[in-house]
Amino acid sequence: MIAKHKETEMMHSWTSNGVIAQKILNKLRSVLIILELHPWLAGSVLVVIFVALFGFLQRHPTILDSDSLYHAKIVEFLSQGILVKNFPWLPLTLLANYYTDHHFLYHLILVPFVLLFDPIVVLKVAIVILGPLALLVYFWTMRRFQVIGAFWWTFFAGTSWPLLFRLNLVKALPLSLIIYFLGLVCLKENRYHWLAVLSFIYVWTYGGWPLLLVSVALYSAGLFFIGKEKLYSSIAPLGWSFFGSVAGIIINPYFPTNLTFFQRQIIDIALIPTSISVVGNEWFRFPWVELFTAAAPLFVVSLVVITILIIDWLTDQTLRFNDSKEKVFYLTMGIISCSFLLLTLISRRYVEYFIPLGHLATALWLSVLWRSGTTNPFYQIIKDWSLSKWWYAMTALLIIFFIVVYTTRTVRLLDKRFENGWSFIYLKGASQWLESRVPSRTMVYNLRWDDFPALFYFAPNLSYVSGLDLRFLDGDNEARLKEWENIYRGVSSDPAAVIRNSFKAEYVLVSDFHTEEAVKMFNAHKFPIIYKDSEATIYAVP
Repeated sequence: MIAKHKETEMMHSWTSNGVIAQKILNKLRSVLIILELHPWLAGSVLVVIFVALFGFLQRHPTILDSDSLYHAKIVEFLSQGILVKNFPWLPLTLLANYYTDHHFLYHLILVPFVLLFDPIVVLKVAIVILGPLALLVYFWTMRRFQVIGAFWWTFFAGTSWPLLFRLNLVKALPLSLIIYFLGLVCLKENRYHWLAVLSFIYVWTYGGWPLLLVSVALYSAGLFFIGKEKLYSSIAPLGWSFFGSVAGIIINPYFPTNLTFFQRQIIDIALIPTSISVVGNEWFRFPWVELFTAAAPLFVVSLVVITILIIDWLTDQTLRFNDSKEKVFYLTMGIISCSFLLLTLISRRYVEYFIPLGHLATALWLSVLWRSGTTNPFYQIIKDWSLSKWWYAMTALLIIFFIVVYTTRTVRLLDKRFENGWSFIYLKGASQWLESRVPSRTMVYNLRWDDFPALFYFAPNLSYVSGLDLRFLDGDNEARLKEWENIYRGVSSDPAAVIRNSFKAEYVLVSDFHTEEAVKMFNAHKFPIIYKDSEATIYAVP
């Protein structure tokens, strides 16, 4: 009797909790419906969320990437009326004769603000503005494409830590994404004149400008081979985008040197694998397990969408597209997102494209499945389940709990990175000490090529051996590159002779991130220390 009473009491408790959970779920459904029906409200909520998020992360007096100091210096030069066309800071690299500011428009936009504030502070403030703006344009793009749940797609893309990390690097990526997604809208809506304008602007803004051109080329090919469009109408978008891109290259303050620069930057560095092992972390592969956990919602929903598409294909279900052009566009987005997934598994820097494009492609195909009615059986099962099983509500609450934990983990992870980031004044002491004691344009052998931006910012009157990307040093002189690598690894048999004769340097700057082997080598060959602080050591070459 007592046992039966306890069982009844437990059932009553479960039922009561289920009713409460169901009420909470109903409230959440109302919120979701409101966000879906009122895009201005949804957009405003996203702006508030992401401005708060970016502002919270950028509050630290640090930067996530030393390249930010390079951007800050170039903006400072522009604010002084100096257009950098020759690059004497790296005389041994391709940049000495073929320098191109491939972020020119990004730098130009920031010039008015540098006239009032410190360049580094301006760049951080710009990210708090441009980052959320890029995600707002992303949301607007999805709305233009009639994506269901555009708010949540944008939220999950923006809170995926790899994309959020890349957007906070104080670079031109947010502006690049804005132009690219505006270009996709123009492509889908047949606004080819505006597509040409955006292609032109893209060349002036970002070194990855071929991304838009390649996307348009795939779409044009799809129109001809899949959409069975006439040749003229198929190549029209590609023609306009190509025209805009070529115009952006030619009508450019860096023409014709930008031709050689783009060949090295886009083909030799971005596409051709290198045998050099001493490159930035962004060029190493992205472990697939880490990538899956970083963008779990994307992969889970993608697997569901792919499963439904396979079932539809096996059962000869017809998908409802508005026209053949829409079908080709969706296929194009799918191909591009899958391509960037493969590229990301090879080199982690491509995650900045895979995350937003992956979410967009998945959202597009899920929307067409919903529109075609092929998801109705699955939706009905879930709907019936929610009406008959109170613990469905608890499952929904667990999903909400996952969202909170997922977002909190992202914020904590990136906040920790900012805490351990590069100081605003990284290498300032060593740079200015050296600059004040040696003649202008003296060559300094910087052991780490990624120390160059800080040296460039604080000691612009000197010259340095390597910087921005080590592969700019590579070229026709592979022997010199091998010598550089031997010194970096501390295995050079006569480092003093190599540094003096091959690199024409009289001083060596070793930062706190040095390799122990290199320091042991310098000490073994009796390189005298002429300066030392907590961040760097400067040696004179004996």
